[in-house]
Amino acid sequence: PDPRRQRADVFTQSVSRSLTHMCNTVGIAPAALEPGLTQLVQTLSFHRILPSFSPQQWTTLALVLLHSLAVRDAQIASALQQETVAAALQPLSCVDLDELAALCSLLNPSLPMPWSQQPLTAPAEP
Repeated sequence: PDPRRQRADVFTQSVSRSLTHMCNTVGIAPAALEPGLTQLVQTLSFHRILPSFSPQQWTTLALVLLHSLAVRDAQIASALQQETVAAALQPLSCVDLDELAALCSLLNPSLPMPWSQQPLTAPAEP
């Protein structure tokens, strides 16, 4: 068996556990995410052993991936724009809403997160 494929499978299983719980909160069927998640995971490289993440860290990663899936899925994008959804999902994560918005904006700056408490700004130059 290909070790990279095995790592990708472990990654997908770990993220899927978090996504399944989030889907219930967001109101999206978990099966609706599978094709997009599979395509997204295929763009990642698994050359090294995956780090051991806590459940909250997997959830944070899953939230960022969910935001990435929203680029092509209007239903996910619409759900993530709701402040009540963000408020329900954030406690599952290991970062606050502003940090989560910053992480998500790195992948998709065109989809704003209205639940961020502060506007994103460039770091000050030294």
